[in-house]
Amino acid sequence: MNIDFKALLGAFGGMTSLAKMLNIKAPSICGWRYRGRIPSKRIPQIIEAAKRLDPPVHLEPNDFFQLEDAK
Repeated sequence: MNIDFKALLGAFGGMTSLAKMLNIKAPSICGWRYRGRIPSKRIPQIIEAAKRLDPPVHLEPNDFFQLEDAK
């Protein structure tokens, strides 16, 4: 996972705010942070929620994955 959880949560104003925007409970997000990954079905929802922030945050699917160098 390439996303910086601290920065992501900071952009949304914390775990509770992000959870409300995604209509889930905050402990779910805590679990993501603990496991170091966000469920793939939530990534599009986070990207869309980020667009609704003030100011909007531009996220792309690539921001959530570490791409390996082609050899």
